[in-house]
Amino acid sequence: MTATDHDASASALGPDHTEAITLGLHDASPQHLVDAMADDVVLELGWGRLIFGQTFADPEQLAEVLQQEGPGRRDICIYARESHVLIARSPAELFIDPSHTYRLRFTDELTAADPVGFTVRTLQTPSDADAMNRVYVRCGMVPAPVDVIWHNHTLTPAVVYLVAVRDDDGSVVGTVTGVDHKRLFADPEDGSSLWSLAVDPAAGLPGVGDALTRTLAGIFRERGRAYLDLSVAHDNSAAIALYEKLGFHRVPVLAVKRKNAINEPLFTHPPETVDDLNPYARIIADEAMRRGIRVEVITLRPPCDSRISPAPA
Repeated sequence: MTATDHDASASALGPDHTEAITLGLHDASPQHLVDAMADDVVLELGWGRLIFGQTFADPEQLAEVLQQEGPGRRDICIYARESHVLIARSPAELFIDPSHTYRLRFTDELTAADPVGFTVRTLQTPSDADAMNRVYVRCGMVPAPVDVIWHNHTLTPAVVYLVAVRDDDGSVVGTVTGVDHKRLFADPEDGSSLWSLAVDPAAGLPGVGDALTRTLAGIFRERGRAYLDLSVAHDNSAAIALYEKLGFHRVPVLAVKRKNAINEPLFTHPPETVDDLNPYARIIADEAMRRGIRVEVITLRPPCDSRISPAPA
């Protein structure tokens, strides 16, 4: 059976199938498995909250939690039992994230990373958390308060932070966050997930993302977890190529987000007139839209005359 065939048939298997919750979300989840999980699980990661939809029995409650997202945050709800029903609770505020979910099942051995010029390790001091944020910013991602990262690192066994540091000067050039679902909410599927993989674009070291992913997968495999999930933008071909090379396969799992200024480009079309700007103004407009800022061109005479204003939250 191919991986695609496996994914397509998994949700049709019996109630004791090891992935019957996450791959059978449009059916009633097996009650004895649901009862084994903690209820209404939300994990604070600083840049936003990770909301585990399969732990919510009431879609109204899940929608309310998503609506409580704070300004400048990027909350993500994954594994909602019925994403379409959840969206229907608040269609003006919620949307399905245009990302793919990939899963690495720990049935085969994953070779260890062999980094050259850098080392992958866990956090050692709060300064590592500060360095992680510098990488996030360079990648255009939302940073997280250092105290939240350090709190999770020291007091939340379900969260794993890894950093890649240069061998020559010890600077942090990459980072990844892992979540152990078993430790977090007694997941009967023994799952885990990968979040916030970021590599400094100026690092100049090949294989950083590969090594971070392999190392994190090795940690969860050694803990006896069954799989590692991740969410990746549907058009991020470079990242998708990396994950598929490592053995990840797409699974029918959706993520739901609240509409906000940061993710507005994911649910709205860019202004058509942006295409008419000169190259310099287009660069500014593209960067603004990437950061979730609406761009409105007032006039094309002169071409650079445009107004950039914050989009509504």
